[in-house]
Amino acid sequence: MKSKKKFALIILAGMILAAFCGCQRPEVRPGDTSSEAPAQAPTEAPVSTDAPTAEPALEPAEDHPLPEDPDEAGDCVKDAEVLFHMPFEVLTEIPSGADDDRAGFKEIDDVYNDVELGPQSFAVVDGKVYLLDTLKNRIVISDNGRISTIPTSNYPERMCVIGGVIYTSLRYTGGRIPMEIIPYDMEGNELERIALPEDIAVYRLTEYEGKIAVLAYGGSLYALEDGNWAEKEKGILSRIENGTYSFEVNGGETAIRFEGSRPQTPTEAIWTDSLVYLAVMGTESGDNSGRFDYCYQVYDFDGNLVGSTYADPRSALFYPGNPMFIGDDDTLYVMCWMQDGVYITKPNLRMEYVPHLDETIETNNG
Repeated sequence: MKSKKKFALIILAGMILAAFCGCQRPEVRPGDTSSEAPAQAPTEAPVSTDAPTAEPALEPAEDHPLPEDPDEAGDCVKDAEVLFHMPFEVLTEIPSGADDDRAGFKEIDDVYNDVELGPQSFAVVDGKVYLLDTLKNRIVISDNGRISTIPTSNYPERMCVIGGVIYTSLRYTGGRIPMEIIPYDMEGNELERIALPEDIAVYRLTEYEGKIAVLAYGGSLYALEDGNWAEKEKGILSRIENGTYSFEVNGGETAIRFEGSRPQTPTEAIWTDSLVYLAVMGTESGDNSGRFDYCYQVYDFDGNLVGSTYADPRSALFYPGNPMFIGDDDTLYVMCWMQDGVYITKPNLRMEYVPHLDETIETNNG
């Protein structure tokens, strides 16, 4: 029997939604529903009179060995089962070229165009890996290494797979673009579009009791029932004191405390009936560079740490929009943007990990 998935977006003042791993970026505040919210990808590709060009693929980073003690490894690529890997094609403009062997990636300076960075969402369903290759306007499907693609129509950023249907959408557009969900069957045929109310600001597409659902900015979960969107659940995480947070859902409250001296801030949470999954932004005490890294941590509802994994900032490029996916058996899957391409992995959860942000800061300051 499939476990029922429940999702919550954590909203904290000053929280960064899309974070450049180990690099300084301007601040983005999730939950901003004003007219000044960041603009998103257009529903039509920009018109170009010249053929799109691409820079050479990114070179692999220097190899960084894991710690000798496997319990301290906690690396979401090297200490993990790699389910999918695709090199990046570094684009200079969109629409991209027709290189089916590389995923689209675009380096930018303006954080308000962060939709142009790379694959934004993914799913692992019935042994298949689904990658939403946003910049190349397509869905990449890996079935035991056999690759197929489905073209999409509006450079979508969010995706969910339910019962043989792939649902896609933009994320919240600040009212600039009418919101709708565009589903596709497994043959790539577009199905009837689903309108979204203006007051539902999409952060994630997900499933609720077999139905398409939307996690909105603010933590409310809406499911589509008989043609109407209904709020089903809401998750709230608030800071009690430095390093300690209270997570509330369905009338229950869980205290989660981050150990150690590194300042850590959760930026996203997903929960099932028994576990809470957090994306956690870390910084170094006393550092004023504005640089940070990310790890993914799992807790039970008593606040006990189940395990962690880490995105090494020495090799990571950026933090995807939806970096986590939870399988039907409560398995955590992670998407990582590394210098040699996009990875989708099933990480080994460790009780510790070795952070390397301080080395990244020293390298950039040197």
